[in-house]
Amino acid sequence: MNWYVMTLMPSARERADWFVDIQLRRYSHSPKKAALRLWKGYCTEPLVRQLLSDLQQIAAAEGQLPAEEQRYLQALLAHFDWLASQQQMRLSLS
Repeated sequence: MNWYVMTLMPSARERADWFVDIQLRRYSHSPKKAALRLWKGYCTEPLVRQLLSDLQQIAAAEGQLPAEEQRYLQALLAHFDWLASQQQMRLSLS
């Protein structure tokens, strides 16, 4: 995924819309698959930390997205949190 496209987008809303649009509409990814893509990017690309913050900000603000996209984003972030907790558990066991 070309994460550097995000640097051309001046607002959190635009970056969040871009990611959700690509994952949901272009690739028809489930929220879990989109969360996995976000997780992989988060682990390798510093830019993705900003995107995660943007997604969390947009998800927390009611009425920022249409209902379908809001549900998708909430499910995506819930799975991302689960992936992060699994990583923390692995690190604590090693």
